[in-house]
Amino acid sequence: MRFPGTISVPTEAFKAVLEGAAQSLRRAGFRDVVLIGDHGGYQGDLGAVAAKLNRAWVSSPARAHFVADYYSASVEPF
Repeated sequence: MRFPGTISVPTEAFKAVLEGAAQSLRRAGFRDVVLIGDHGGYQGDLGAVAAKLNRAWVSSPARAHFVADYYSASVEPF
């Protein structure tokens, strides 16, 4: 553990969980799936998953949205 009380998973496993959850939401009828993160270390992973989903969903009304500003607002000065 890098930080007490936390667990780490491989990047590909994390991205697979995000993708699986988003696919499940889409099957349930959601058209917009929003990915936000509260840790800087995986912002790129969230963006990559959203881009992958949007390529796969191009012929459907569903879209994945990565909101980078959510995390940026917490670390950038006002």
